[in-house]
Amino acid sequence: MSKKIQTLIKRLKRLGYSASKPKTVDVVCNMRIEEGIITSQYNSKTYSFCSEHCKMQFDAEPHKFADQ
Repeated sequence: MSKKIQTLIKRLKRLGYSASKPKTVDVVCNMRIEEGIITSQYNSKTYSFCSEHCKMQFDAEPHKFADQ
């Protein structure tokens, strides 16, 4: 890794940014994503999605995806 990238990562960490956010899986398309970017609630549980398109599919039929 180049020295410039290492310096940038150190600066970001000092500002509170993390290079490793928690990962989860979009229940609609099964893509690994960062948790909490685009979300919906169903049965007191929060689900995260990769896009508004996947969120809309989930919101239309949450029971279809939540049991997976």
